[in-house]
Amino acid sequence: MVSGDSSTLGFPISVGTSNYVFLFVLIPDQTIFQGVLLSGDATIVTSGDGTSGSYADSGVSWSGADDLSSYVVTVDDPLLGVVGNITLNSATVESALTLGSGSMPSPPTIKTTIIVWPTGANSEYPRAPRQGEPSGFHIEFTTNEGTFVADVVNKAVSWQPPIISGGYTRWVGNITGGFEGQEEYEGATVHEWFHFWLNV
Repeated sequence: MVSGDSSTLGFPISVGTSNYVFLFVLIPDQTIFQGVLLSGDATIVTSGDGTSGSYADSGVSWSGADDLSSYVVTVDDPLLGVVGNITLNSATVESALTLGSGSMPSPPTIKTTIIVWPTGANSEYPRAPRQGEPSGFHIEFTTNEGTFVADVVNKAVSWQPPIISGGYTRWVGNITGGFEGQEEYEGATVHEWFHFWLNV
């Protein structure tokens, strides 16, 4: 579920609001349900490490536990035929760590530009306007812990809204990678790509 400004949906006329919630669900048979819920003001409140919020007049709200142990998302839109709650429970609850003295190690910091190359089909460079979508991406960046390298494979499009100029695609897929010379990891990913051109 994502939210944003209605102009990103490619509406050529005013729809009476600049806020929306986009609901998409990947069903076990690999089909994707999508729905746009226009909304009024968004209200988001933090509590501890969690958040709670709502999008007025959309029927969408959520409530998160202070310790991130669970979230409950509520969708109530009879017109779309979507009414119910989704409960997300953390596999582990982060506990607070208190140190009498000493320091925590700092997270990796990026020291150079991130390099992202399209791979597979339609990966020719430089890219041309309206060139097809690549099969995946190769990513490299350097941190104070070494060079991190990852390869992403696009498996299924989860969202590709109509946009008047340019484009946006969100995929679900697989990612493999790790720091060079160290253990390699593999997992699932949701990733997105903005591509721009002018329609003339």
